[in-house]
Amino acid sequence: AALLAAGVCSAAEPSPDPCADLCSEGYPCLQAQVECLVGADRVREAISSLKGACAATPGDGGLVRLLAWAYLRSGNEAWARKRLLEQIEADPDDAQSRAWAVWLLVQEGSVGQARRLLDAAPPAERVEDRQRLEILDVALLQLEAKPEEARSTLSALPQADDLYPEDRALLVDLRRQVL
Repeated sequence: AALLAAGVCSAAEPSPDPCADLCSEGYPCLQAQVECLVGADRVREAISSLKGACAATPGDGGLVRLLAWAYLRSGNEAWARKRLLEQIEADPDDAQSRAWAVWLLVQEGSVGQARRLLDAAPPAERVEDRQRLEILDVALLQLEAKPEEARSTLSALPQADDLYPEDRALLVDLRRQVL
């Protein structure tokens, strides 16, 4: 009320939504809007928007991973896992969604299910995806108490070339633990 009286806010003009109209169209735009909504503690709106986008473009792994991320930010690991597993069933070659699902299963303590999902992966097309899946394989071997296999698999991985930047820290950590 004091702000209204001071003229700082106007009752007739709603404050602009900082998450609306960040850009015109496309995946990067949707990602920016979702990140804005999540950052503004409007996760339900982000999830609703992403569910609509996923329904409009079924099989889009990028959208499904963004939806899974929003579910994780809301604390709903079950729905994140469900959507990732549905995506993998629809597109078994989606190495990024597979990697996310494997990591999520490991975080949940479902190492056996993570192993089965990883072992069922067809060869990834992109070298970065292949390296990511190999890094996850080493992490699973560690959890499965198979140090020799973990050491052998890790020794075959490159130092840091051909990796997604976000995978470098995990690789360094695994090298410290295993080698």
